[in-house]
Amino acid sequence: EKLASGGAGFSPDNVEVNAAAPQDGNVKFTVTPKMGNGELGTGNGEKPDICEVNPPHKVRLPNDFYIGIFPVTRRQYELVTGQAVVEQGLDDISAVCPMTSISYNDIRGAVGGFNWPKGDDVDFMSFLSCLRARSGIGNINIPTAAQWEHACKAGNDISRVLNGEDIVQNAWTEENAEGKSHPVGLHTPNAWGLYDMLGNVWEWCLDWYGGYEDCEECESPAGVMPDFSASRSIFPFMSPAGQNAREIRGGGWNASASDCDASTRGFSGPSQAYDFVGFRLSITLKE
Repeated sequence: EKLASGGAGFSPDNVEVNAAAPQDGNVKFTVTPKMGNGELGTGNGEKPDICEVNPPHKVRLPNDFYIGIFPVTRRQYELVTGQAVVEQGLDDISAVCPMTSISYNDIRGAVGGFNWPKGDDVDFMSFLSCLRARSGIGNINIPTAAQWEHACKAGNDISRVLNGEDIVQNAWTEENAEGKSHPVGLHTPNAWGLYDMLGNVWEWCLDWYGGYEDCEECESPAGVMPDFSASRSIFPFMSPAGQNAREIRGGGWNASASDCDASTRGFSGPSQAYDFVGFRLSITLKE
């Protein structure tokens, strides 16, 4: 379905599932199965240099969900928002690179969009507001961290391989990316056909960055809601311990291959935007 150009409501029958890179601006999804009483995180004790390995924790995802086969590209962002982001004079390669230098607040908004998980509203003129209006899909979003990790692992517990091949050969990392992002879909997808889940660009998730102390077994975990009391600084949304920040996942062109792990999570303040952080879309299905 050409979500950027409007159209009918969402159903599994009118979603385009295609392994070709989205040259035409289409947003492509694949269905991701629900997860019973499974475990996310890793117990191997590894700790990359620049981020944190997600500790083991029990998670249940009771609903199937669709997730974007590719990160959102610059061309898709242009088509949805009407804002020109592809540099003039460049060829189509730039258009199919991941959309970066976009903050969480740009995607969801700093007012209504800020309140997740208490609510799923997004701000007027945010990216998701424009996309929901054009597509007629009121619950299109970015994935939770649990959804993202479940989709990245594609039904197995292996964090740093893609279809049995080493990540250094199948993802854009600091070892091979030459200090920049690359067009989506050039490397091997994971077992569920998702491209660029590891490497190329980090990806925003819905969750506030926090611990799992109260998560012996969580259903559809939403992350910890920070304490925004008057005694705490809200801006720039990040403390040295990483509080008041949203999760980013997957590693990117600026990260070593050892940091590009399905269980590794980084963090960034919602108002901050970097050229190594992008996002992909998700749609959680009703039971």
